[in-house]
Amino acid sequence: MYNIIDYINENGEKSFEDMPFNPVDSLCLSQLSYLKYDGMIPGPDEGAPSVTFPGLAMREDVDRLFTDKRYEKNNRALFNAAAGSRRFGTIGLNCFVNMIDEDWELQFSAMTCICGGFSYIVFRGTDDNVVGWKEDLILSYRSDTPGQLRAVDYLTRIAALTDCPLRACGHSKGGNKAMYVTIICDNVDRCICYDGQGFSQEFMDKYSVEIQQNSSKITCYALETDFVHLLLFPVPGTNTIYMAEGDLIEGKGGKGHYPEGPFNIIEADGKWYIRQEGGMIREVSKPNKVVEILHDLTNFMVNNMSPDERRQMAEFLGPLVASLRCPDDYPLDLVIYIQENREVAVKLVAYILKYMKDNDLDFDMILDLVEMIGILKEDFLKLLSKVSHVPEGLIKTLVNFLLDNITDGKDDPFIHFMIDRLFGDNAELIHDIWHEIEDAYTSIHVTAGTGNYVSKIRDYSRQNYELIMETIRAVSGISLPGANGWSAFSTESWYAKMQIAHSIRCINGYNKAIEDICDECCVRANNTFDAMKNVDKVYGERIRQTASSAQELVGRILG
Repeated sequence: MYNIIDYINENGEKSFEDMPFNPVDSLCLSQLSYLKYDGMIPGPDEGAPSVTFPGLAMREDVDRLFTDKRYEKNNRALFNAAAGSRRFGTIGLNCFVNMIDEDWELQFSAMTCICGGFSYIVFRGTDDNVVGWKEDLILSYRSDTPGQLRAVDYLTRIAALTDCPLRACGHSKGGNKAMYVTIICDNVDRCICYDGQGFSQEFMDKYSVEIQQNSSKITCYALETDFVHLLLFPVPGTNTIYMAEGDLIEGKGGKGHYPEGPFNIIEADGKWYIRQEGGMIREVSKPNKVVEILHDLTNFMVNNMSPDERRQMAEFLGPLVASLRCPDDYPLDLVIYIQENREVAVKLVAYILKYMKDNDLDFDMILDLVEMIGILKEDFLKLLSKVSHVPEGLIKTLVNFLLDNITDGKDDPFIHFMIDRLFGDNAELIHDIWHEIEDAYTSIHVTAGTGNYVSKIRDYSRQNYELIMETIRAVSGISLPGANGWSAFSTESWYAKMQIAHSIRCINGYNKAIEDICDECCVRANNTFDAMKNVDKVYGERIRQTASSAQELVGRILG
């Protein structure tokens, strides 16, 4: 077993001069950001000196850091390793912020770590509150969430307080925020994201120019069995590295995407492990097959839903996912909740059925998908049984049977007969739900597939630019024979008569002209493309301002 605690224990005496800051150090800080530093690390407005991990360990109230009992053991061990090491013990900790606002659907936390000659901004992922789960879902239909905007404000404030280069990192939604500020702001040198989710179509269109300029600064690490990093659309131009899976956490689904995920990096059997010197290895070429299917399913829904449908789905799924993943923290009567949101639930089922039918999937794959997102199969079957009043043992057979019949576009007298016989007093309700699902299924008009969304403006300009530059490179790469070797015959009688010297000058001049033309074309192409980006940026800002003014006006009218 070799995890990030072992990494600190074995490398703790190495300074950042001895061994430069690496992705595993960043992973350690991303995990440490989940601790409860409220009142222990100074805020950005306090102007107080930085504190250190050893300093925090000396506090009488140090146990407050570990109030999240689910991950207390591993978090405490990681913190103690960091506090007892030379490497992490010298890191300055400052500008801690932790904000939760249910009205604004905002969960935001960040801190700044000063180490290795730069300021490392670490964004926390979704923590133990339902607001965070709601914010996760609104990423699907907004270009900017309150948490993302707060991240830009935070980075701007930190930039004003330090002359050090800025870098950003984070796990899960913290990784999303790190990517967001790296794209939006030009003063972030580098971003490392761990299992961070992607972005919406609205984001891709709004920031197409900024994506072109800054996406190459981003490196994404993702476990092959992690589902979060494949939710929504990846940022074009980023460097994504898939890692072989670690152990499944006992008693939970959600392979790899729990805050204790970094503690399950092991050094055996071809699974993800870290080198003692800090490098991440055991890369794989692509994510797990079930994760790819989940990515395609979410893309299918986002690509074909209207913005209003995406908003409704996000608002419905936020509390549902929070309760399913953390039932002790968010107790919710799921049957009543689904009944109260029946229209949206029916639409969700219809989209899933449509995707299953189009891709020839059965109920076993659905069970694999729900386990991948952190819901145990047995818990999911119990929920379906409670909602449908069908014994758990019949759920699988019934669902596969219904899939074949509910999507065939025909009247189903036998089905209705069976519903009357099986469901008794609930038969009328089941009939109604059956018809609602059929109607929702037939109303889905598939206009897009499962591909990742890329801004059309960005795609057009980038494609043309690359085509031009590829042509220039091809011409420049042609090896043209020179004529200087002919001067070796200058003493021959025929040399002057045939004007060989003049021919040499002409041929060399021709070759030089081609080089100059290629260089000039390259300069012009770059200038033209830069001008296009500037135009896009100017007009994009005008569009954003106009949209903001329109939204404000609508708000005043409705208010």
